[in-house]
Amino acid sequence: MERKLKLKAHRMVPLTLAVAVDALLKNEFDAVGESGKPHLIGEREGLNVRAFQHNMMDTWRSNCD
Repeated sequence: MERKLKLKAHRMVPLTLAVAVDALLKNEFDAVGESGKPHLIGEREGLNVRAFQHNMMDTWRSNCD
């Protein structure tokens, strides 16, 4: 389309939605994990699961060396 119609290609859109969803889910499960209660979805589905808690969680989530 660039050559034939002289249209410029769209720039890549940053993954802002994915980043926002990731942050919201992490925050939600951190809060659930700190409370020690099961997540509402787990309760509704009859799952006996808890959010994982570990003192190195922030280190593992970091993509920096």
